[in-house]
Amino acid sequence: MKNSALVRRLILGSMILGLNVPGIYHVALNIIRYNHFNRLAEQVCKAIEPRIQVGAQREALEFLKSSVSNQSMDAYPEIEFKDHGVLISPPIKKVSSLAHESCEFQGITGVDVKIYYQQPSILNVSYIYIYLASVPILSFLLLLVRRGVLSFQRKVADLIERQMKQLFDMGSIPEPEKASLFFKLFDLEIPLLKYLKGHIDNLEMDLNRYSQEIAEKQKREVLMDVAAQMAHDIVTPISNLQTILASDEKKNNEELISSELGQIKHLSEKLLREYRREIVLAPTTSYVIDVVSCVKTAVESIKIFARDIRPVEFQIQYDSNFSPHLKGDRAEFIVALSNILRNSVEASDRELGQITIKIFADDKEFQILISDNGCGIKKEDLSRVFENKVSIGKANGTGIGLYQVRSTIERMNGTVNMESTVGSGTTLKLSWPISEIIIEKPVAENRREISAADSKPDLVFIDDSKASRTSWSIQAKREQKNLLTFSSWQEFKANSDEIDKAVPIFVDYTFADSAISGKEVAEKIVADGFQNLFITTGLPPEYVDKPLGVKAVLNKDFPRAEFI
Repeated sequence: MKNSALVRRLILGSMILGLNVPGIYHVALNIIRYNHFNRLAEQVCKAIEPRIQVGAQREALEFLKSSVSNQSMDAYPEIEFKDHGVLISPPIKKVSSLAHESCEFQGITGVDVKIYYQQPSILNVSYIYIYLASVPILSFLLLLVRRGVLSFQRKVADLIERQMKQLFDMGSIPEPEKASLFFKLFDLEIPLLKYLKGHIDNLEMDLNRYSQEIAEKQKREVLMDVAAQMAHDIVTPISNLQTILASDEKKNNEELISSELGQIKHLSEKLLREYRREIVLAPTTSYVIDVVSCVKTAVESIKIFARDIRPVEFQIQYDSNFSPHLKGDRAEFIVALSNILRNSVEASDRELGQITIKIFADDKEFQILISDNGCGIKKEDLSRVFENKVSIGKANGTGIGLYQVRSTIERMNGTVNMESTVGSGTTLKLSWPISEIIIEKPVAENRREISAADSKPDLVFIDDSKASRTSWSIQAKREQKNLLTFSSWQEFKANSDEIDKAVPIFVDYTFADSAISGKEVAEKIVADGFQNLFITTGLPPEYVDKPLGVKAVLNKDFPRAEFI
């Protein structure tokens, strides 16, 4: 294939260059004929001068015709001979297209002799033959030139390679073949290479130093990010275990203790994998997870990440009466959503990033659309973004994030697709067959009977963790406080009419299986007129976006007396 392409290029080049050959031949032929006729005219004029002096004009004309015709080089010359104004030669046929030379005679007047000759025309069939003959000759010459240039390039490359290896101590130095004349003439030190070596050595030292500093910085940042994200999930079960184990009800809560210990183990292993950057995720058990809750949890986590990068507005659009659930591992699903949102934050507009999350379903599919107003991805890169260890547009990207997203969604029987326009933004679509959706029970079923004693509680605690609620109940008995607990916002809402507006209410910041986040629960409770509201969390207070109307952010331990 390469040889045929080379032959085509050589022939095309020869055909183009060959067009100049007839022109060059035509110009050269004109110059030769012009010089020949100059000499010929000078000779015949001198030859007829004696005849003109004796008055033999006819004899001079005949001699002139025969001499010029014999030496005309096929130019068909014509002669104009006038004797005292009388034309004694045949008339000239095409004076305008003919060049001429005039004869000058010493001491003779009244005799005017001009020799005309026709210049060769460019429209000549012989020029076509010249062109056709020049094409193969030029092709052969171009081939020879190409081979010579390639040979010269190889010798120059060998020479530079030899000197670079010698200068940079890069192993064995290739010996030139048969010590050619080229190497003998040009095997000299190249100052530029020595100059570059000094700069390369300096750059190498700087890069080694900077890479170590960056590696340490990245390691610290990774540990801080992972620690911040995992702190709530790890600290909460530990706090719950401390409370349960310190009570007299250990035997009645063995199942809860085992569950909390298993959660701690799972989260610890996940933290270790994150630290080691392992990309092969361990097989997990499928649970029914609340999609809206996972989305909100991921958004709250990414808001913390986005604070140090750029201002970003998040918008979640969904039908509050539609609470879809899927089968899968909640922790992995939240990590997948976080990876998508993290990419969206990093790619979003630097002035004001906008990330929109739409959750909806039609007759065939359930979809989650995550869109940003970022820089976008080139069309040719879209097919590679989900490949393992392929990073697009991120200098320090590991190529693991979107690979993990695809792996997690496919394990949940879903699909992932991406659409992007450079300069406008990116939309990532997560899709599941409608048959995979599990619909939550209506809110009305969350209502429960509240006893007269419970209707006037000292405090209310809203948390989806049974272990946390049990821990608080045990501590409330110790403190002789009447505690009313709810596992979800829906359950609290269904019974809120019977609770006094001044009762202290404590809301977990991150819910696991609720259709609404802890922050939004707090906002709704304040909007309903409750006046004594607190947020509980295992995260540091500075990482919590405290809603308006919330008095304080506390840890997950049972509250001190001043808050009750």
